[in-house]
Amino acid sequence: MQARKKGNAARRPSSPNAEICAAGEKAQLELQKVFGANLRAARINAGLKQAEVARLTGLTQQYLSFIENGQANLTIRTMAILAEVVGRNLLDLLKQSGDAARTPD
Repeated sequence: MQARKKGNAARRPSSPNAEICAAGEKAQLELQKVFGANLRAARINAGLKQAEVARLTGLTQQYLSFIENGQANLTIRTMAILAEVVGRNLLDLLKQSGDAARTPD
């Protein structure tokens, strides 16, 4: 039996699957942040407090805070419900431009 030499072990290159997973995770986190920031802006623009949105959606105020801070992994259904409550289109809340808080023309 051969003993392993410390520090000289060859490192395996990362697999394409690992790179794809990492890219997907990065994109997901970015979307969470964008949606959260846009939701907060749209909520404020609509004159709603977190407590009101919580009451209307059945979510907790703490969870809404996590959402607005980009820390929650949401379902599309939850995002659609939140968009409806703040009077915005879901796709608008996913746009990175920051224009989601504007009222529709």
